[in-house]
Amino acid sequence: MIKMRKTIFFNCFLVLFFLITFSGCKKALDYVKNHHDGTADNCKIEKIAFKWFDIGNGGATIQDTANISYNAHGDPVTVLYSSGGKTTAVWNNKGFKYDNQHRLVAYMEDALPDFQYADYWHKYVYIGDNIVVDTTFVYANGDFFNQDRPIFIPGSIEPTIWVTKYSLDSYGRIIKSEGDYSNDTYTYNAAGNLVLPGVTYTDKTNIKQTHKTWMFITSDYSVNAPAGQATQYNSNKLPVKAKDIDIFTIGYWDAASMGSREVSVDYMCH
Repeated sequence: MIKMRKTIFFNCFLVLFFLITFSGCKKALDYVKNHHDGTADNCKIEKIAFKWFDIGNGGATIQDTANISYNAHGDPVTVLYSSGGKTTAVWNNKGFKYDNQHRLVAYMEDALPDFQYADYWHKYVYIGDNIVVDTTFVYANGDFFNQDRPIFIPGSIEPTIWVTKYSLDSYGRIIKSEGDYSNDTYTYNAAGNLVLPGVTYTDKTNIKQTHKTWMFITSDYSVNAPAGQATQYNSNKLPVKAKDIDIFTIGYWDAASMGSREVSVDYMCH
């Protein structure tokens, strides 16, 4: 009789454990599904301040700020750096365009501050709810915000074209990329975090969750912030001080030889 009672108690405990566990996971994923623009879309990144080491300028330490502008719908339009956006030999400014459904349809990556040239000009076409085709023009000239596609300038390098197909899951997350230079599979755990070797997560909010554009361009829809980056969070559980932020290019820095650097993030929250 005692053994039977123990067995019944243990079975009840298992049922309760699985109900609580899977109920919690379901709630977390339901929350993601109902917040297509990001689970922290009540806050927008305003600017990120940091310092970086300029290898090509006599080893100068540059104090820099990435400033983000938004359209009337709250979608990011530009990322411009106070330094001009050039770290060593690479431009880091970014530009974004959207359709009338507020979907990202063009992305200028590693761009000059006037957005007349970029190392990468992406054009996105949506096929149903689960496929996005990315046509990328490499070394692209043209007026990004006033032209539909790059132009060829005689005497300049003709753009190379890459094509990548992204497959999305029912939560709108990229789970697979197939293309000329990208063949990757992305897996998420029950908490909604990207499974990566050696990466663990905190219970705080991932900065990319402030807008779906940040998640899309990084192929990372993780709900929680990775461990080891942020040193201070605000009341919205978003990082405001960090050793590093893996969302924008913030220049070269060797912590081993130069010591840790502090990255500061300002938000506009409502």
